[in-house]
Amino acid sequence: MARDTDDDFRDDAPPTGAETREMLRNVAAYRAVVGAVRGSAWSSLAFGAFFTGIWYFAIPDNQKTNAFGLLYLGLGVLELTVGLLNLLKPTLEGILFDGVVLVVFGVQSAARQLLLVGAPSPWLLLSAYWVYSGVQRCRNYFQIRRAFPVRPTPANLRWFNDMIRDVRAADPANDPTALDLASKPPLRAKLIGDSAFLVASGTDDLIILAADEFALIANGFEGDDMRVTTGFLMLQGVSREPFPIDADNWRNFSDWKRANGLE
Repeated sequence: MARDTDDDFRDDAPPTGAETREMLRNVAAYRAVVGAVRGSAWSSLAFGAFFTGIWYFAIPDNQKTNAFGLLYLGLGVLELTVGLLNLLKPTLEGILFDGVVLVVFGVQSAARQLLLVGAPSPWLLLSAYWVYSGVQRCRNYFQIRRAFPVRPTPANLRWFNDMIRDVRAADPANDPTALDLASKPPLRAKLIGDSAFLVASGTDDLIILAADEFALIANGFEGDDMRVTTGFLMLQGVSREPFPIDADNWRNFSDWKRANGLE
């Protein structure tokens, strides 16, 4: 699908060409990272509740309003906020924010233990773990940021989500660009231009392949017209188990291959 001047996809042209497929794969990778950030939101919310619980239950009342006490409360509220943002509107920066909060919490926990309590305890080991985890998350953020120097726009992501919805609704009997394959796992596909867009049953991942990376090969026939009854998939050179193929799926696939000069 062609791009306009601000890198958004247009609906008036098919998604063709290696460059466009690479861009779409970048969108898929970014979407997977953002999905992982959303998935981690629950741990951030739990940790925020833990921080707040420490302030409420573990810190004596006469220390709740001193610098360390207020810092516990502030970090708890901040972690809860980060968790909510990662759940409702996840971004790469959610990884960084989560890491920074963990580092600060670990440092201030160790400082409070040494300065106010004055004796080592298991809290120091927990503090060291929190600092280590926070530093690792910050490092992960900068590594992922380098992997996405240009991030997909909101329009790119909307287009991508719409494509997943269209693939899931693929009906080869009524749509000449659609496949609904009884493979293992079952796959649905849209064949648009020189690209195949596939979604496996039970997943939310869009697989994007060029015409020469996706093959449906017949290996079973019946009747005088040698009607195809079974076949197997080749995805990027890797074959799958044979499965039944009906006339609609075979016709749509054959027409698409022919249109791309591969038959």
